[in-house]
Amino acid sequence: MTHPLVILCFHRILPESYQHGSDKPYFQRQTALSVERFCHLLDELQKHAAILPPGAIFDWPRSAQTANRPAALLTFDDGYADIVTFALPELQRRKLRAIVCVSTAPLTDGYVFPVDRWYAAMNAATFRRGTLTEFGLQPWSFDLDREEDFGRWIDGPEKRAFVRANDDAQERLLRHVETVLGVTHRPATPKLLDIDGLRTLVDEGFLIGSHGHRHVHLPTLGEEVLRDELDRAFSFFPKHDFPIARIIAYPDGVTNAQTEALARARGFSVGLSLGSCAAMPNDSRMRLPRFIPTNDPTWFARRLEPIFKAVTR
Repeated sequence: MTHPLVILCFHRILPESYQHGSDKPYFQRQTALSVERFCHLLDELQKHAAILPPGAIFDWPRSAQTANRPAALLTFDDGYADIVTFALPELQRRKLRAIVCVSTAPLTDGYVFPVDRWYAAMNAATFRRGTLTEFGLQPWSFDLDREEDFGRWIDGPEKRAFVRANDDAQERLLRHVETVLGVTHRPATPKLLDIDGLRTLVDEGFLIGSHGHRHVHLPTLGEEVLRDELDRAFSFFPKHDFPIARIIAYPDGVTNAQTEALARARGFSVGLSLGSCAAMPNDSRMRLPRFIPTNDPTWFARRLEPIFKAVTR
């Protein structure tokens, strides 16, 4: 029997009450899952599938076949500190572990993810209305108290243009955003894992993977810059006495053939993308798709249960 592998990609795990505060953008973007929904999902997974240990990804599909059940694997991207605070205790209770793929620049350079800076500016706004004009788009007059406009701030064309921009352009666009929003102080951003936090996860049996160095879309980089990005993302771990990371989760799941070839040449043997489908045995090991669970209570029944039932027929 051909066994698919359901790989789940989590980012942030937070108490449900946090969705009413500064973490609201992450809940709305579905990169934050409530602790309650996370626990429900883990329990449903354990009922329907064998949740494989992290290292099984290197031996798949044989590892899935020996489980003799539908198989699933847990991964975390980015490296937010709430993995330790809120996700780890729930995984410990269920004797489960995961792959954690971290961007290395926050661990070495104090780098802050561009998306975190964008959401932080929103949270620090003293003006609820204004007009954005510097994004190469039609000027957009917004009202943050209007649900549709708030949603566009979360993941609209302006935010996407900001995330795709180079470092200098991001700084210029962020200054424009902060001026338009009336930001008067440096906004707080979510805490990321530090070296000690990452070591805690390793000691608890998590498998380390890389999520790039600066969380940029790798295919947008020139070859020389891409090689440097991959080198930094790979070499960080042995330099800091961590196990070598053989897994790379491409930032935002964005990849192409050149990225995968250079990643493999640098030493990565598994690449994780996104795709909202199960990984199949004939998929490239450098481009395994993953699901991002949402807070929708019907998500498991709609997206995963049919896959698991098809395997057990």
